[in-house]
Amino acid sequence: MVAQAEPGSDHQLAFTRAYAAGVVSEAGADRLTGWLNGTTGNDLPDAVAGDYVYLEVSDTGSGIPPENLPRIFEPFFTTKEVGKGTGLGLATVYGIIDQSGGGISLDSAPGRGTTVSVYLPVTDAVQEPQFLDNGPGRTAGDMLPATVERLSVISNIVGIKEATGDLQRGREILDRCADRLDLYSGDDATAMELMLLGAKGNISVTANVAPAEMHAMCMAAIAGNRAEADAINARVEALHRALFVEANPIPVKWALYEMGRIPPGIRLPLTFLAPQYHDTVRRALQQAGIL
Repeated sequence: MVAQAEPGSDHQLAFTRAYAAGVVSEAGADRLTGWLNGTTGNDLPDAVAGDYVYLEVSDTGSGIPPENLPRIFEPFFTTKEVGKGTGLGLATVYGIIDQSGGGISLDSAPGRGTTVSVYLPVTDAVQEPQFLDNGPGRTAGDMLPATVERLSVISNIVGIKEATGDLQRGREILDRCADRLDLYSGDDATAMELMLLGAKGNISVTANVAPAEMHAMCMAAIAGNRAEADAINARVEALHRALFVEANPIPVKWALYEMGRIPPGIRLPLTFLAPQYHDTVRRALQQAGIL
């Protein structure tokens, strides 16, 4: 079974559910248990009839006072002391699950711990096209080519963003299931080579600051024109690296500010690019001819 969720959000909400079950209780928990199962909408409150993945996580903490339960999914609501939490964890999870057509509930009382219950619609139970996102460098799992091949038989799974940067991995996915889903690169440094192998495009970070150059490179690579793609990629190659000197999108935000495209300032939890990286990003922008 594959649950429907926004690309990249499934690992975030899974982690936050487990984290919340152990931490929302003011005194924490000494045991965390959970189980995953399939169910139908008939078994779940306020659910549309259909097939769902159902997850339940329980802890043995002190529980949540009843006066706090109605506010537990409110943004910025927290019972922790200043500096120990933002109050956005459960609110974010609620938003992701609601957008995915699922539901979440929380049952707790002082002295008996907390249980978080989540259900998400199964991918092949919905009509919307679904896109796989494989970025093991920033998530808790890695979809191997054999797994992608199994998922590709689901008719509304239409593509995959493959961000490992492993060209052999991309080649294997193309060999196994290119006739059933479209492969896109999620790694700018290897995107040109992957498109020359047969990938359909590139879901790019560099394109945020050099959209025309990345578009031209992608079109040349998809058309099989290595010489033209190589020439363009050589100009933006330093950007592929420089835009990851700190966590994305911090360098992108600074680059756009340096280019005069956005005003100064950045919203927490992001921070301004460290001064020691300014010259690195600036030189990459100059090499690309966009500064």
